Amino acid sequence: VLADPEAYVIPEQNDPNQVYHIQVASFQKRQDAEKLRAQLLLENLDVQTSSGVAKGQRWYRVTVGPFTRKVEANRTLNRLRQQGLTPILRG
Repeated sequence: VLADPEAYVIPEQNDPNQVYHIQVASFQKRQDAEKLRAQLLLENLDVQTSSGVAKGQRWYRVTVGPFTRKVEANRTLNRLRQQGLTPILRG
């Protein structure tokens, strides 16, 4: 029996300094961002809101993290997608 040398893929190694965040959504109304933040807090997620200006308009961003392992970030990303959200992984 011959083994296929490409059948086993070495898992990616995490950079110990790499940190991942997930941008869950951004809103023009602070109350919308806070509402989503409250929902995600009830799911025991480490969630924050922040604000910034883009093209002259203030936006309120909802993010989850930090994650030190990409696999954990991806699990949370998939969990958020199952809720109909369109999160973005940042890292």
